[in-house]
Amino acid sequence: MRTATRMRAGRTHRDPRASRGIVLAIVLVMIFALITAVYAFQRTAIIDATISNNRLESAEADGLAKGGLRIAEVLVAIVRAKNLEATAGAGDSNATPALNLPLGSSGGGGGGGGGSGGESIDALWQG
Repeated sequence: MRTATRMRAGRTHRDPRASRGIVLAIVLVMIFALITAVYAFQRTAIIDATISNNRLESAEADGLAKGGLRIAEVLVAIVRAKNLEATAGAGDSNATPALNLPLGSSGGGGGGGGGSGGESIDALWQG
């Protein structure tokens, strides 16, 4: 009987209410951890969407800038061609020979000139 008494004396009997309190604390910590994780994932998703949007807008701006440069290049080429035509028509002996392009509507021949396609350079900008 002494051994049975010693075994009972060595064990401590816990109250079921105390274990319920521990489970509640563990559940609350787990809920807090899950809420924190969801918040972090949501914030990461928002940041990723912002980065993606910024890259898209950057690509659009780059394309528009390059297009603007191309338009400026064409306009400079048109002005140079018209200046060469005017200089060659004035009989200046130092002038560079005129390009063989149908320019504007002021050239002789009225439209069907020697260029391929039969359109003047000004017609490019008329739509």
